[in-house]
Amino acid sequence: MLVLVFIDHFGTKPFTNPFKIIMKKISILLTILLCNQIIIAQEGFTPKVEKFIDNYISTFNESNPEIKKINQWYTNFKKADKPSKKDYEHKLIGLGIEISKEKEIASSYIPASYTLDKGKIAVKNITSKKYEQELIDSYASAYFKNNTLLKKENLYEELVNDNFIFNSGKFKENERELYVKPSFVLLFIRVYENNLYIISINSNYSIWKNREIIFYKFDLSLGTKLPVTTDNSSKVKPEVTNTNYIIPNRWENTNRLYHDQAIDELRETVNLLAQIPPYSNNSDFVTNAKGLDTKLNRDNVKNYIPQLQFFENYKVELDDKMAENIGYYAKESVKNVNHYAAHALADIYMNKKEYALAVSSFGKALTNKYHTAGGTRYLRCLNRVYSDLAEASFAVNEPDIGVLYLLAIIAQQNTSSDYADEQLTAYAKTINTKKFKENLIMAIDSAKEKGELEYTITFKNHTGTFEIPYFSSLNNVKVYLVKSDTYNNFKH
Repeated sequence: MLVLVFIDHFGTKPFTNPFKIIMKKISILLTILLCNQIIIAQEGFTPKVEKFIDNYISTFNESNPEIKKINQWYTNFKKADKPSKKDYEHKLIGLGIEISKEKEIASSYIPASYTLDKGKIAVKNITSKKYEQELIDSYASAYFKNNTLLKKENLYEELVNDNFIFNSGKFKENERELYVKPSFVLLFIRVYENNLYIISINSNYSIWKNREIIFYKFDLSLGTKLPVTTDNSSKVKPEVTNTNYIIPNRWENTNRLYHDQAIDELRETVNLLAQIPPYSNNSDFVTNAKGLDTKLNRDNVKNYIPQLQFFENYKVELDDKMAENIGYYAKESVKNVNHYAAHALADIYMNKKEYALAVSSFGKALTNKYHTAGGTRYLRCLNRVYSDLAEASFAVNEPDIGVLYLLAIIAQQNTSSDYADEQLTAYAKTINTKKFKENLIMAIDSAKEKGELEYTITFKNHTGTFEIPYFSSLNNVKVYLVKSDTYNNFKH
């Protein structure tokens, strides 16, 4: 810019011409506008994103057949342009291929659907968490053959008939693509040679460098009519807790009993101990042991509530001298007497809808941990207790406590997490979803380590301490909660 400086004839002090001031202001304004244009231009598939994806793909073995497919799709994506309206206003059926260092997988096929409706885009995945791997493999095989075979697949029908899902985001567009920024992922969408290509990466990819990337391909010829949806987003729900929500009983018309196969082990163990000092010298112990006079099973265990109450509270332990008189398996069974009794009582109370008593017995079952050589069995038992405590909490109009138990299950990312996600998502839809999301974010931020494999989570005014065993960490707890359907299904 030309700067005009004049010399004062009465001294050497320069002064700036008013024209300079005007030009300087114009320059500043142009700089601001230019910066804004740069920021706008950088939204979407930026060179930074491209470099990250390039580097990430290069860490996998390129001889892997699926990596070869990914490279081809990625090449096409780079050649592709922004979809036109006729291209992207569809419901499309296709396939995703996931690569993940953290999950230690070079590739994983994901049947998927793409939907744009009312200005929002959603991509729904079908994974082995909910469907048999055999069905997924069959779908992927048909996908790479021809559309006729693909349309005969069970999962194709599943994707076609599924309504527009709640997990969606408003799309934006630039010169090259559409892009969506939901809570936890970024979606970049382009079209090339009659195929819609989508890349999904973690929104915090620059921090969590080992997160998964999913490459999608949707054949535009596999478009279907959009399902009819009702937009209720304008209806603001009151910011109140729904005390009428009840978690559906998974064991309706069935006597629930988690330790069904092991419950008679309790009867056998206490009868054995009743013959060995010091238990043989305790008349109450002997009387209650003999009171279990029939092989226990799911249907008759409810007839022995007094005996179970005794063994729920009577601390059973085994010292070295006593151990000499019983075999190895009996030693292991002794460790579970208190747990079996408490857990069985809790199940009986749940059947009788005596939820306050159930909560008390579940607490004792957690205090007297289930001893088993199988880590998976232990985890299933723990999560069964948590899920039943959630059900009981909702039943006694304590939904916030129920939410905590469901969050504890989701934070473990195991076979029970889907159940917890479904229940929590269903509950959240009955209340003010925006307020729920705000409370959920605060709950995730509140997670803290309390002890070895123990964590605290605070939801609203309630704090719970939960055991999250096996490869857990505070980071994983938070990551799994943020990755959950519950987190991603609701606006903030």
